[in-house]
Amino acid sequence: MLQVLRSLDEISSGYSVFEKDQVLTHDQLNSVSQFLEDQDRLSRVFLLGVGISCGLRAQLQGNRVRVSKGVGVSTDGDLLFFTADAEFDRFKPYDNTAPAYAPFYVGETMLPIQELVRVGTNDSRALPLNQFGAETGQNLNNMVAVFLMESYVKDDDLCSGTDCDNLGKDSIHSGRLLLLRRTDIDALRERLDTLASSALALDQVVIERPVIGTGITTAAQLAASYRSACNTNHSRLLEALTAFYPACRHFAQARFPSDPAPGWRSALSSLNGEFARRDAGIQYYYDFLKDLADTWNAFVELLYGDYTVCCPDIQAFPKHLLLGNLVAGDNADENRTGHYPSPAVSAGKAHLQHALFLLGKLDVLIAAFEVPSGGAIRITPSRYDDNGLEERSVPYYYRSARARELFSNWNYRLSQTGRSNSNYGYHAGEVNPRGSAANPLAAHLAPYPLLRIEGHLGQPVQEVQRNLEAQIRSRNLAITVQSIMVTGNRRELLIKPKFRYTDLHRFHYVLRQDLSLQLDDALKFGNSFRAEVDRAVDQRFVVDDPNGAEGRGIKAVAAAKQGILTERASGLKAKLDKPYNSYQLDNSWQSDMRDTLTVAGEFKHELGNVVKTEFVTPFDGLIGGSSHMLWVDWLDKLILDKDDKAQDRVMFSTFCRLHPGLEHAAGVLRGGSFVLVYDSTGNVVADFMLPYRVEDEDDDEIVEPVLPRPPIRPDWVITSGIKLQPPNYKFVKDWFKADIEPDWGERLTRHTGYFDVFKNTINTMGDVFGNLDRSKLAGVGDLKLSDAFLNLRLQEAELQRQQIDLLREQSLDPSLPESKRSQIEQELDKVELAFANKLEETTRYVADNNLDVNKGGDGYQALLKVQSNANQLKGTQAIEQFNAGVGNVQRDVAGRNPVLGNMLGKFRR
Repeated sequence: MLQVLRSLDEISSGYSVFEKDQVLTHDQLNSVSQFLEDQDRLSRVFLLGVGISCGLRAQLQGNRVRVSKGVGVSTDGDLLFFTADAEFDRFKPYDNTAPAYAPFYVGETMLPIQELVRVGTNDSRALPLNQFGAETGQNLNNMVAVFLMESYVKDDDLCSGTDCDNLGKDSIHSGRLLLLRRTDIDALRERLDTLASSALALDQVVIERPVIGTGITTAAQLAASYRSACNTNHSRLLEALTAFYPACRHFAQARFPSDPAPGWRSALSSLNGEFARRDAGIQYYYDFLKDLADTWNAFVELLYGDYTVCCPDIQAFPKHLLLGNLVAGDNADENRTGHYPSPAVSAGKAHLQHALFLLGKLDVLIAAFEVPSGGAIRITPSRYDDNGLEERSVPYYYRSARARELFSNWNYRLSQTGRSNSNYGYHAGEVNPRGSAANPLAAHLAPYPLLRIEGHLGQPVQEVQRNLEAQIRSRNLAITVQSIMVTGNRRELLIKPKFRYTDLHRFHYVLRQDLSLQLDDALKFGNSFRAEVDRAVDQRFVVDDPNGAEGRGIKAVAAAKQGILTERASGLKAKLDKPYNSYQLDNSWQSDMRDTLTVAGEFKHELGNVVKTEFVTPFDGLIGGSSHMLWVDWLDKLILDKDDKAQDRVMFSTFCRLHPGLEHAAGVLRGGSFVLVYDSTGNVVADFMLPYRVEDEDDDEIVEPVLPRPPIRPDWVITSGIKLQPPNYKFVKDWFKADIEPDWGERLTRHTGYFDVFKNTINTMGDVFGNLDRSKLAGVGDLKLSDAFLNLRLQEAELQRQQIDLLREQSLDPSLPESKRSQIEQELDKVELAFANKLEETTRYVADNNLDVNKGGDGYQALLKVQSNANQLKGTQAIEQFNAGVGNVQRDVAGRNPVLGNMLGKFRR
């Protein structure tokens, strides 16, 4: 049986050199061709690569097999190819009459193999493919196409017993397309060690994130969350490292002659035990494990898809290529020889060198890790996690003593070009930094979205925040710093957030300025008031006699009250005009305001007997009309509530609820917020970041601009508003004696029907004058009607109206106790009802006596006064009573006096 020839089983190491006139033997001649052929084959195998380079995909199409054009190289250096798509429509047995090829045999038994015959080829033994199942008992769907280079030597010598023509031998190399069952090709599969085959035996390490949520209220709970994640990541790393050397020995022993994983696992287990008892720096331990996982994952990623082989085993698939299943399944490359390029024509060499570099880096990282104690607070530009670890800055938590080794093994690209000292890093100063690495914040920041912030752990949070904010300002960095506390809900331990000046403070300032201007007006009015008192006394318009019936020493009263008012109002203004931070330290302004209002009220009240108010004065506006003093107090409470909520927002659990995207990155993305976490000692125990700003957009406290008085209110309105006059009770007494007493008897006789009414009226007037503050009486006797009794009724109504005004004014006094205010309001309701009744009686008197209601007549003037007084009614019951009474009068006169009826129709409220 012929054996398939394998040319590279024995590689020719030389050839004969011929000399002139030398007699050549066949061995000498064959040595040349053998050497050249071996070199040609070796060049393909070792310098170009083996396996299917392209094409050569077999596919069953109906009753034919189509193989696409393509080329491949066996590990014996055979070039197997089709320059165009080839079709095969028949088959025949490929049995032991063919040259023997070891992978086709199991022991001495040859596997069942069929050879495909190309379309157009004459072969009497070939049968159509549609008979394949019937003839072979096999299904084409379960067959694999094998491209075989059948190589053997054929000897065609014709020899007899006495003679032999030596014709030489032929070296035959024929490509055969064969079909084997899928279950029979195990010996034909290639087994070459590649980076890709190593990757299939390794798993990437998935880093677990710590759970950061509102349930964390203490530093210990925060550390426990990280410890849980670290334990998981530690276990995953140990599992990955255990599988490393068995899968990667074929290339890793160039860097590690023996398995380094036991030493790595021991060091990592020691660190894990240390952090089982330690909280400080546990975020850095988490970052370190993440660095290891990132390095490991980058290493595994480099292995995937790299089938480069240096000096492939020539026994792998010496004379064949597997072209895949005739009927492809989900995996089109199943049972198909891959392509294994040599390092000379692929990137595999770079991948291998990079992978070995990362293994060395892994070794250095494990040896160099430590949690540093203190150091300068530095901000270092870096790339974010969407870039590989090599492209990021070298962290703070590796020993500075090993900085040179660490920087040399950090970035493969920079290491290959001799620029390891161009790496950014906290310890860059230890390695004679090159270029922008010497001062990275002075260089362009666009390529570096992350700013690493390191060196702050364990330091007082206020000092850290001041330091960082100073660097941010000096380097115009687009980040902000926020401090939050993780100490339960113990607000007393909270370092208060920085004061922020909001729109509430601005509004507060406006209200305080308004009150301050009102006090200015009150002071001006008080001075004018006193001057008017002095003038009136000096001109003897009023009498300044403390013992007389008309005076109470009004000059002395005015001088004393104005002095007290100036002192109180000036002190109050000084407190209201302070900046907010100074204002809030002293809340005595409220008591000062009460004192000022009391003095202003007493000033006017004690001189009210000789004062007539023309319009609302600054005293009146301050005492009864200004609600801004209430607004200032309410705003104080709103601001305090806002400050309390601001403090709640910087408690860790609340902050997590408001910002669930909190993430530790050992720094902060540009445009984001770096969050310092401190404990009950006020020292930083952790840090996080948010990719957006959380700082309030309010301003620092500023010096507010002076708010000038708008030129709207004339100065005379401020300083005027009062007139001094003799006491009203004297005017009433003189009027009564002059107008009533002379014809008292005659008038009573003429109006005997109204005697009881008049009596009651006199009693009412007695009550009014007995209980009424005489200083409030004004306007009595203004009307002079021919009907004296009607005139008296109107004057009685006027007295009741002024009593109502005085009661209303008293009810608005903010210094009144509630019990007294309620008593005054009840009295006000009674007087209003009596006033409404008096207006109804006056209206009926005009109607019953058929008084002249034409313009100028007594009835007309009286009804105008009634209508004017009715507009002063405020109480619902009094208004209803007035409307009902006037309605009754209107119905009574509707037929006999339509003019009066029309007038009364306009009276109803």
